[in-house]
Formats: sequence, structure tokens, C-alpha cells
Amino acid sequence: MDRNPHMPTPATVTDVENVTREPMDRLTPPQVDAMFAIVDEAFAKLEAKRERAWTSLHRALGDKLRGHGRTQTWGLPRDEAEAKARTAATADPAGTTAKALAHLDAADTAMRELNQGVRKRLDDEFTRRGGWTRAFLVQGPGGHVHSSEDCSTCNRMGQRTRFVRMVDYSGKSESEIIEDARSRACTVCYRNAPVEALRQPTRMFGPDEIAAQAARAEREAKKKAKQAKDAANAITDVNGGPLYDVPEGMGYRSVIKTLRAARFEITDRCWRAAHWGDKDGRHARAIAFLAPSIATKEGKTTEQVITEAEQRAKRRR
Repeated sequence: MDRNPHMPTPATVTDVENVTREPMDRLTPPQVDAMFAIVDEAFAKLEAKRERAWTSLHRALGDKLRGHGRTQTWGLPRDEAEAKARTAATADPAGTTAKALAHLDAADTAMRELNQGVRKRLDDEFTRRGGWTRAFLVQGPGGHVHSSEDCSTCNRMGQRTRFVRMVDYSGKSESEIIEDARSRACTVCYRNAPVEALRQPTRMFGPDEIAAQAARAEREAKKKAKQAKDAANAITDVNGGPLYDVPEGMGYRSVIKTLRAARFEITDRCWRAAHWGDKDGRHARAIAFLAPSIATKEGKTTEQVITEAEQRAKRRR
């Protein structure tokens, strides 16, 4: 993205307000739209806050949801609920209805100030320049890319569609946007999109998707690292089969799965032979049985493995 190197990177609405108070002639379309995105996020948070206030207000009035699933609606229309709430708040200024109404009014005021203040200055700059191409990605899996937030396929059933401004594409040509949007390109917004492009996997992803991809990549990397560690730690017999703690014919046997366990077992056999004796040669047979597999895993000779096991056994108390 081409940017004016002299412009500080805004991070909050206050930062954006400080920028928009100065002439914005030198700002690139991506820089202006990056500020729009910050305002969009702040506005979305206020919208969510307002919706929570509406929920509290309906409940304070004793209103109930009707319907099923996602089609549930409150029994009272909003204008009627607000009128009732204002009457109740007048009668009981400290009541729950008055508190919910105060939260609702605060959110409405903040949204209005945001629209009439910094967003208007950004809109004015966009209009002054005659506008530029933009790309808006609908949030959620499989969301399409639109050229504006007013596409006829969006904002239905009284619900405002949530978009992500793809600011890196602001000011780019429509063909450049389609080239990366591919299967995600809205065919209403981009009527001239080539059919072959619409059939190709998208190369345009929103911040949440990129974060999810990074998280998946991190999990996969950890999984592979664990698999590599497990493989480095794993041990088999010299023929690639399961390695047992004693040779066949010595009674009950258990499988040894790791090099560490095999080294412990051979060391333990050496210690037992040295401290308890080995009249029937059982420990010696187990040591001779384990040593070749350990030697193969560590790239040593059988004699080296046995000598090292004996030395470890001597250090044990």
C-alpha cells in the first residue's frame, strides 16, 4: 500500500480526529479509508452497546421475545417501547427502565456525534476528490466482496450487513480487485468479472480470517514439532518392530516406546546385576537384547551402549 510517510498511523478515533482537522490533500485513498475503518469499528461497538441497551429496556418494561430462533422479535415495537420507557423514567428516575433509557440515549448521542463529526469530515474528503474504488468484504465465512456497502444483496430483513473495509484495495482498479477477490467477487457489484476469475479460489481475506489462518498455521506447526519430537524420541527393535523390555521366552513382556525408557531399562538391569547379582543370567540377556536397538537409534556400537549403561548404573544410589 502506498502511503504518505509523513502521516502518523492513527490507532483510535481521537487520532483520526487529529488528522482530519488538518488538510488531507496529501493522504492516499488507502490512508483515508484506513481512518474510515477505525471509525467503522468504533461505530460498530456503539451499535452493539445500543442493542444491549434496547434489550435491557425491553426487559425492564416486562416485554418478551416472540418467535423462534433468529426470527425472534420483541412484543413492543421500538417507538412504542421508547415512549413507555420515557413515561416510566419520568415516574421513577432511579429505576431500571430509566437506567436502560440513559444507556440508550448515551449510545445514540455518541453515534450521532461520530457521524456528524469525524465521519462527515472523511465523507467530505471522499466526495471532494470525486471518490475512488473500494472493496468491502462481508464478515463471516464465504462473505462476498462488494464495491460499496449499498449492494442490493446486503442489508436485508432489517439487519445491517457487517463489512470489513479492504483498505489495501482503495483506489485500485476494478480488475485488480476482481483478480484477488475471485470467487468472492459479488456478481451484482462486479458485473464484468470474468467467469474464469469467479471460479478461482479467493486471495482476499479479512483480518479475522487472516488471524484464524495464522492460528491454524501455528497449531499445525506445533503439531508437526511434536510429531518430530515424538519421532526423534521413539524407538523400535532393529527390525522396525515393537521393542520389548526382555527377549521372548523370559515371561511377561511390555513394549518400550521411547529411547529414554529403553535407556532407563538397560541402566536398571545393569544396576540390578551389579547390586543383586545375576546367577541365572536374566539381567545379562535383557541387556544384550536391548543394547542393539539403542545402539541403532543413537548411532553407536552395542559395546558403547552397554558401557554407558554400566557407568550410569554406578552413579545411581
